[in-house]
Amino acid sequence: MSRTTYIVNCRDAAAANAVAEKILREEKFDYISEKGENVWKCGNGTWAAIKYIKLSIVDPNTLHITGWVKSDVGGEMNLDGIFGGMPKKQTVKVIKRIQASIL
Repeated sequence: MSRTTYIVNCRDAAAANAVAEKILREEKFDYISEKGENVWKCGNGTWAAIKYIKLSIVDPNTLHITGWVKSDVGGEMNLDGIFGGMPKKQTVKVIKRIQASIL
């Protein structure tokens, strides 16, 4: 698995998680369970890679936001590099929006 994780330090990770979930719903992500893992998913992979974001409360003051894209051709990919560039940029944009709303 190749994923990119952003560490967000905040006053209240549970409240930050709630803000992040609201933004993800606005951005048309669906909360699903895939292979036993609860993640936020956007897209179906027909025309572009599927975008994923996972939120994890690590402790009362730390939220991890993990993002990646997945395609039939490249499999699961972190948010670096140019292959799958547009979906990666879109995923990073959503994560940056979440970070800005939390901080």
